[in-house]
Amino acid sequence: MSNEFERRYPYGHFPTETPCHALLVSGIVQGGFVGLIAGLYFGQNNSIRNVISPPSFGITHYPTNSALENFKLVGRFSLFTTLAGMVYTGTFFGVKCLTERTRNKRDVWNSTIGGCAAGALLGTFYTRNLAWIMWNCLSLGILASATHFFKEESQTD
Repeated sequence: MSNEFERRYPYGHFPTETPCHALLVSGIVQGGFVGLIAGLYFGQNNSIRNVISPPSFGITHYPTNSALENFKLVGRFSLFTTLAGMVYTGTFFGVKCLTERTRNKRDVWNSTIGGCAAGALLGTFYTRNLAWIMWNCLSLGILASATHFFKEESQTD
């Protein structure tokens, strides 16, 4: 560290480019948009809808005969994926930023903890099975840490 940095930020605190609330709002908007697009795309395919949609959300799984029934099914599925995307990205960015501020470090562990928290919360959307929730925590934590690691590696080149 340079002396100028130590003089301006004496206790290891570092300036952040973007405040946490701005990251949170941006993440929620981006996640909602991606969820909406995914819901509209995958909502057309009945086999995908049967696999992905949870039964507790009230989507009936039968071949539809009218365009209105199809429109309602796609709308419900799109609403669910939009909300899931907003919850996932909001939780990820919120926990990542909170962890970064608490630890006063910007490293891969912040992304890992944020991905694990978002994955566990997203896992509760589908089931209350602890093994499934832990699997989501592990897999999305690893995905987030790998994304953070390769993003940092590409910026150093």
